[in-house]
Amino acid sequence: MLLHLLALVPLLTVNAKSLAADDEKNVECSYKTEDYSLSWKYDEPSSDVVFKIMARSTLKNFWAGFFLGNDDQPRDSLGAFVRNGQIGLLDGYTSGGRVVLDNTTNVQALLFDLQDDVLTAEFARPVSSSDPTDADLTECVVSFYSTSPARISISSLFFAAQMCFVDCSAVS
Repeated sequence: MLLHLLALVPLLTVNAKSLAADDEKNVECSYKTEDYSLSWKYDEPSSDVVFKIMARSTLKNFWAGFFLGNDDQPRDSLGAFVRNGQIGLLDGYTSGGRVVLDNTTNVQALLFDLQDDVLTAEFARPVSSSDPTDADLTECVVSFYSTSPARISISSLFFAAQMCFVDCSAVS
């Protein structure tokens, strides 16, 4: 099933910026703007990375998430979306400027909440996956993060920042 980002809904993101200098790692294990925050921690017992997204939007339908990839191209897509008041989890990959849903979802929903125009989503993904479209989180990967509400296109949106998720085991 194809999920075209422009057809989906207005999305939370347009002006993205690096979380760290080009050659540095983000040791904060989080990123925040006025309307969007993302944090992550490595859970060693489960070998999962737990992600928490908080996004503020007055839009009825929107997406809040991030992309992972190699070099400067987004490849793996993770996040949550709101459509007509219903919250869903997105586990997919990019192909030809579209997000394609993974055939098998290996992302576990832990918490979804939508109150007072604030979406909170917490979910976990294994650091290693047999899905060839999933980024390998045991290695440092290039991540792409959103900052403000708007419609987006994958080709013109993001700036790359290197992230090492397993380094974030002590952050909550």
